[in-house]
Amino acid sequence: MKTSFKLATLAIVGMLLVVSCKTQKTATVSQSKNPNDVANNPSTSQSSDEYEAPPAGQRNDPISEKKALEEATFLDGCIYKLTGNERAALGQFQEVLNMNPENDAANYEVAGLYHSLGQSERALKYAAEAVRLNPDNIWYKFRYAEILQAVSRDEEAVTIYKQLVAAEPNNTDYKYRMADCQLKAGNASEAIATYNEIEKTEGNSDTLGKCRLALYHSEKDDVGFEKTLNDLITAFPSHEAYYYQLASFHEEHKQQQKANDIYARMAVKFPFSATPQLKLAEAHKAKGENAEAFKEAVAAFAIPEQLDAKIAYLGKWYNLADTSQVLSADKKKEADSLCRVMRRTHKDEAQAFTVSGDYLMNDNRVKDARLQYRKAISMSAEFYTPWKQIMKLNEESKDDMQQEKDCKEVLDLFPTQPHAYFYLGSIQFRKKNYKDALTNLQSASDYNFEDATMDREIRLMMIECYRGTGDNTSADALSEKVLKTEPDNLAVKAGLATSLLNQNKEFYRAEQMMLEVIEKEPKNADYLNTLAWIEFNMNDFKLADEYMRRALAVAPNNAMMNERMGDIQFRLKKPDDAVKFWNKAKSLGASSPELDDKIKNRALKDEY
Repeated sequence: MKTSFKLATLAIVGMLLVVSCKTQKTATVSQSKNPNDVANNPSTSQSSDEYEAPPAGQRNDPISEKKALEEATFLDGCIYKLTGNERAALGQFQEVLNMNPENDAANYEVAGLYHSLGQSERALKYAAEAVRLNPDNIWYKFRYAEILQAVSRDEEAVTIYKQLVAAEPNNTDYKYRMADCQLKAGNASEAIATYNEIEKTEGNSDTLGKCRLALYHSEKDDVGFEKTLNDLITAFPSHEAYYYQLASFHEEHKQQQKANDIYARMAVKFPFSATPQLKLAEAHKAKGENAEAFKEAVAAFAIPEQLDAKIAYLGKWYNLADTSQVLSADKKKEADSLCRVMRRTHKDEAQAFTVSGDYLMNDNRVKDARLQYRKAISMSAEFYTPWKQIMKLNEESKDDMQQEKDCKEVLDLFPTQPHAYFYLGSIQFRKKNYKDALTNLQSASDYNFEDATMDREIRLMMIECYRGTGDNTSADALSEKVLKTEPDNLAVKAGLATSLLNQNKEFYRAEQMMLEVIEKEPKNADYLNTLAWIEFNMNDFKLADEYMRRALAVAPNNAMMNERMGDIQFRLKKPDDAVKFWNKAKSLGASSPELDDKIKNRALKDEY
């Protein structure tokens, strides 16, 4: 590859050298003011036999060293340009201009390079100078006009384009560019005249039609816009796009009947296109003519093309995404019929069956919905949407066995989708298999970029998984993160307070958090129990007694609360009451050597 590139470069350089040599000879002859001087000049007319070598140290070529250096530098610039090094090329051409500011070719190249580098304002003076130095060069003029156009000097560009058109009247590219400048300069009538001239050369082409449409649209010329579309339909009767544009034009101008007439023509002319009849169906829907709309929609759905357009129609008129509105019985019946037609027409396309499943699921026909999703999967296992819906159905029905099977298959096919990880993690969480649950929930979190609800559920489960594995550090850190976005999440706040209590640290902060929680849920026995035990550890036994009594009023048969109440009573110097609560705790199922010792010794461990 490198050798080929070098050979190609050498070939190009060789061609440039030949051109350069010819240029040098031409320049030498053209420097003579009198053509006869060449014939009369002994140095150019002597034969090879008469030739004498120049004295040592003198040049033997027909141009000066200065000119040779100029052309060599120019040639270097050409080589850099050909090899894609535009900035190096620019440097070489600028060096040529330093030697000879009136080198028209160097001015032309510098202009082109600045323009290419996005510095059109800077390029302008060089393009103008190239044209001044060589006013008959078509390429110089074209570049000058192009740069004028780029810097929005449109009237000046029009002047140059007119000269180019005069030199090459059949070059429609010049005319298109000129019309564009005329329009931008505010001369719409001149642009129209130019387009008319183009039509004489190439007829009513697709490109010309689009240019005219853009012109009439910018000028708010509805008559011209409509006429151009009709002309395009006449010239290109098989181009559906023009019919749609004309129909849309009529709809925008509240001329629905005219639009409907066009759609009706299209339904006949393009029998394999579902869109015209879908448009007619929408027109009937907008007028409340549901029977007529359904008839047109059924006809459209029976055409074996444009499945996406049909799905879009269902989504617009039978919207499943809007959960605030339930489809009426009539709409459910219509949607069901259209889905049946769609499945029959697109019997090999998984998406048709997936969408059908969505409507069946929305109608709580779970068994039928599952069947449609399974059909979609059998057609294209690599199509993710039906898998996602199947997993959702498994979750809703709590079918963990089938869910695990499906999730593992999904992970083999779609290892970067979050849902299978999430559902597997949820099953493991419910089974208290916290270690495996953490692995899958973390993967679900890593791949979930859109579903905020899932992300929240993942974090809450992971907090409990960390607690279950004894990793309170991670659980607390994640709890802190959750509370920054959900400061009123009572369960997470209470869990963090409990963790601080169990770690015997930050009792004051734990107390404040539990006070906030109990203010929102004053009859939650677990929360009251936690706050009571925080107060106990802070040696405020009266407050501990108050909160524990409130907890026992809600849950009088909680063994742990009764045992803790006994501890509180002992600290309040009420040993008889303490023993009463300890005995009740034992009768409710509490069992530990420590409890037995407290009952036997009628005191807490540090007191006996």
